[in-house]
Amino acid sequence: MSWSVGPTGEEIDLLLVEDIERVRGLRNALGACSGYNARLVHASEHYHWDLSLLGLSRGYDYLCGLTSERFVMFTHGRSRQPNATLFDSAGDELSTFWVGDYVEHLQADPSGNLWVSYFDQGFGQDYSERGLSCYDSHGQAVIPWWNCPMMDCYAMNVCKDGVWHCGYSYFPIVHIGFDQRQREWSNRITGARAIVAWGQRVALYGGYQERAQQLTTLKLTAKGDAVVEAERIGRLPDSPATPGVTGRGPYFHAVHRGVWYRLDPRVK
Repeated sequence: MSWSVGPTGEEIDLLLVEDIERVRGLRNALGACSGYNARLVHASEHYHWDLSLLGLSRGYDYLCGLTSERFVMFTHGRSRQPNATLFDSAGDELSTFWVGDYVEHLQADPSGNLWVSYFDQGFGQDYSERGLSCYDSHGQAVIPWWNCPMMDCYAMNVCKDGVWHCGYSYFPIVHIGFDQRQREWSNRITGARAIVAWGQRVALYGGYQERAQQLTTLKLTAKGDAVVEAERIGRLPDSPATPGVTGRGPYFHAVHRGVWYRLDPRVK
């Protein structure tokens, strides 16, 4: 299963696979594997719909909804080869394109653009030299106005006003605004894996070692500092170890044992 949350944090897309071994065979090119079937489920608190995907011929790793009419599925593949596939709302393949290798995050913005970040093996490549890449809902590269090089994008949240991220090695909090302004704040919290922002505050989830389940709230100052205001522990109700957490919109999100969890860090 793969899942992604929309930019408002109110809707989730899940890719449910019937035969995971066949998918793994396609990912690893183990012999002649036939296609497989999957189901895309789109859900919110109030409704859901699903779409059958028949005869998929790639072992996809990630799913990302772009608009009500289009979604992208991504697979780690051979270097410099098309690794993102664009589908329409009927599940028909429209095109394939390359978004760079060593992808860390894939997230859509409210306009249907796909934002991509990379982990450390992608550092120093032409596609990662500005830190992030962006593609429109047709798979065409967007000319960058941002410049935020980093070795590894640990946390990213593409929301209504821009892209928030925090990355290795000195972990600044960076905002790439859709108004084409870029701002940055120094930050002493290292290793956070998810980020949420509102007003002049940011919440970071996770960190190195004993901070793995730490939720930290910081105030963004006019002097360019992110000052710690509060710290607490965030765990799922039925799990001592928190699974993968991401920030989308104003919430932190996790999916565990078929349940979608949301945490609003603005609530004290």
